[in-house]
Amino acid sequence: MGIKVLAMVALMAVAQVFPSCGSGEGPPRIDVIGYVEAKFTSNQETLPNRIVIRGLDYGVPYEFYLEVRVGDLVRYQGGVWTIMRRAGS
Repeated sequence: MGIKVLAMVALMAVAQVFPSCGSGEGPPRIDVIGYVEAKFTSNQETLPNRIVIRGLDYGVPYEFYLEVRVGDLVRYQGGVWTIMRRAGS
């Protein structure tokens, strides 16, 4: 019985040294940066205003959808969409 307890204590100590896969603070953080390839709306999605970056579509807030243009360099970080550079500039 004493060896099992020592083994458990040792495993717990080792587990504290190595980082876990997730931070445990809610959903994983997703950052996106790229050029807008297309814009469209969909009535099938929770966020119906969509933009395409590197072949993947993302739902964006309505105000951002109105402002962004195809060819703009955009970034999504910390839950906020930002236009980094306008198309043609």
